[in-house]
Amino acid sequence: MGQWYEVVLSVVTAIIGAILLGVGIVGYLFRPIGLVKRAFFLVSATGLLIPIIESGKFAALTWVINGSGLVLAILLASIEWFARQERNEKNTAAEQLKVPSS
Repeated sequence: MGQWYEVVLSVVTAIIGAILLGVGIVGYLFRPIGLVKRAFFLVSATGLLIPIIESGKFAALTWVINGSGLVLAILLASIEWFARQERNEKNTAAEQLKVPSS
C-alpha cells in the first residue's frame, strides 16, 4: 500500500536485497568471498529488504536504512568486481609467460 513509486522502489530494493542475501549465504560473487565480507553482504541485504514508507513515525528511518544498504551494496560489489578484474589480468599475464612444454 502506498504511492506507486513507494511500491516500485520497495520491490526493486527487495529484489536487490534478495540477491545480496543469496551472495551472503552462498559466499560467492564473481569469486569466493570471506566471512567478513559475507557478513557485510548480509547487513546490506537486510537494509534493502526493509520496505520504504512515506509517512508515519519511522518514514525517515526506512529511507536512511535503505540508502545505507544500497551504498554498502554498491561498495561491496565494486570491490569484488575490481578484485576479479585484477585476478583475471594476473592470470592472463601468467599464461602469456608460460613456456610450452615439449
